[in-house]
Amino acid sequence: MERRVLEEMKGLVPLLTALGESVVSGQYARLLDQYEEELGNAEATIEGLKAEVEALQNQNTALAATLEEQSQTLHQAIQEKDQTIEELR
Repeated sequence: MERRVLEEMKGLVPLLTALGESVVSGQYARLLDQYEEELGNAEATIEGLKAEVEALQNQNTALAATLEEQSQTLHQAIQEKDQTIEELR
């Protein structure tokens, strides 16, 4: 009887091996799918951040131009006030 059980168990080894390989392969496929999804999400996040950085750089450039314009206007106003003060003396 023991011999027959051992023979039957030997016959199960290839089946169990195939089943184990299938489980491992399925887990690998799921992990790969999850990795690809997360990679896609990360790439989308990076692209979104790049767009935000570009928008902030454009905003910074516009603010710098406005600041330069206001600085020149203020400088001109100071010169005019100085000239007026000189004329009044």
